[in-house]
Amino acid sequence: MGVKVAAGMLILSVIVVTAIVNITTPSAIGPLGILVFFISAYSFFMGLFYILLFFLRQIIIRLKISPARKVAIESIGGAKLYYYATVLALFPVIYIGIQSMGSVGVFEMTLLTLFEVIACFFVYKRY
Repeated sequence: MGVKVAAGMLILSVIVVTAIVNITTPSAIGPLGILVFFISAYSFFMGLFYILLFFLRQIIIRLKISPARKVAIESIGGAKLYYYATVLALFPVIYIGIQSMGSVGVFEMTLLTLFEVIACFFVYKRY
């Protein structure tokens, strides 16, 4: 997935989320509308994290670092950035879901952070 596709997905999901939030209420939209909201929110965060990781990688490549590290960072392809963005995009969406069901405490945040760390570690080892 390229930056242009991610930016397009980001803009489209912002339009959908804005329309849902301004036009209706959660009780009036029903379960399908809530599902569309969460999918759009996930798409928004996935596009956002992909773009942020892509530009962060570009900034690190341009810094004056050792050639071995530069080669290692350059070898991180778009697919791996996409996998990381997919995992990181779950955090805000799951947080919104937990918050909608009740209060979010330290225990819930710790479990969610642990889940994200394990998922990022899996992407690091697997791909």
